Amino acid sequence: MIVWIWALLIILLFKLVTKPISNTFFRNGFTCLQKVASLDEWFLVQDAPTNKMIIHAIMIADHIELKDFQRRVLEKGPHEFPRLRQRIVLVDGVPHWEEVTVDIEKQVTSIPQDKPWDRTTLEEYLGRIWFEDLPKSRPLWEFRVAELEGKQTACIFRTHHVMGDGISYLSFLYSLMDQKIHDRPELAGKLPSPCMVYALAAIGFGPLMFKIFGKSRPSSPFRGHQLTGIRKATWTCVPMDTVKLIKSHFKVSFNDVLLSSLAGAFARYASEKKLPVNNDCVGVPFSFRSTASPGVIDNHFTVLTVELPVTLSTPTERLRATSKETQRLKRSSEPFVHYLNFKLIAHYRSAFGVAVVNYASDKLSCAAVTNLPGPKSEITVNGSIVRDMLTWVPTSFKCGLGVSFVSYFNQVDIGINSDTGVLEDPKLLLDFMKAELEELAKGTSV
Repeated sequence: MIVWIWALLIILLFKLVTKPISNTFFRNGFTCLQKVASLDEWFLVQDAPTNKMIIHAIMIADHIELKDFQRRVLEKGPHEFPRLRQRIVLVDGVPHWEEVTVDIEKQVTSIPQDKPWDRTTLEEYLGRIWFEDLPKSRPLWEFRVAELEGKQTACIFRTHHVMGDGISYLSFLYSLMDQKIHDRPELAGKLPSPCMVYALAAIGFGPLMFKIFGKSRPSSPFRGHQLTGIRKATWTCVPMDTVKLIKSHFKVSFNDVLLSSLAGAFARYASEKKLPVNNDCVGVPFSFRSTASPGVIDNHFTVLTVELPVTLSTPTERLRATSKETQRLKRSSEPFVHYLNFKLIAHYRSAFGVAVVNYASDKLSCAAVTNLPGPKSEITVNGSIVRDMLTWVPTSFKCGLGVSFVSYFNQVDIGINSDTGVLEDPKLLLDFMKAELEELAKGTSV
């Protein structure tokens, strides 16, 4: 009974949160300001010395001239995407968007180098800049350009999550290419009518609270560690045909294959380190975009906790169990409960709400995991062939492990970033993921 009363209170609070606020635009001298939406502002609240809500991405292509790339970004970025020409200013302690003139030579810069970098040097550089703040005097995004061995160029993109989520940024990054990319991400779902959201959230609220507060979680090699604030980032790639083969043979989704490879990697890691093997949960974004809005960069998603079947003994069992869990979540009310709670906590930002999210994230999720679909054919930027496209998802609160999948042309890039207090060598986890996929691929011939 108490749970249902609490659910009704939440619905009433949510109605207050979603009530339109008039006069969000106002004049301050000659400047037009717009209040930052509470859902976007929540990402500023999550910033901490050992976890910054900064998205990192990289595009590796054949040699690109800096001036040409600056012109392309200026032409396709701030001109077509208003958010990219807005910075954050505080008015009575409340963050607002302020439109400014973009200085492209400060937003897109060249990294000083004595000689072209190899892969190891690039990864070390990513680790060094991971917690560098973006200058608040200008929009919270930047490109840093580095020359690599083999006459290649790395364009490192950094942006704060307050600006927008990965799905909304795809349109901007796609716009930089020479080709017009018609591929659109498969969107996970869309919000039904407000009444339906309230009803689904009320139904699922009790089970979710029990999941967070009433259910003890077994130990995990990737949870409960003191974060060091030292981050390592690395990546690898696997053939697209391998993932597609597994997907079609076992009749599961693309995402199921990738998530189950992570479950297998967790199992192999625990076995290698002689640690207890237990099921673990990861946080996976669930988009509520019904369509991709041209020129719009913002945040419109929630995060679900997906339980990975780490304890099962074979890759095939892990894959089938992962698919069953993702299908269950898609049919459940959990996305709407998470979304509603997310909106509430973001709107009120009380110390209690932040503490609840901190506790829940530490108890439920050992890693943040994202999967972004890239172009299905080979693309170029300023005439240079793009060889790799990948991203590293930010982590928040006590979470120190992020796993990202980006599909591009004939490969799937897998990026891992880890706090050294959680995982000293992220390459080990990548090797285990590749081994899991190879074993699944062998199973398709049986």
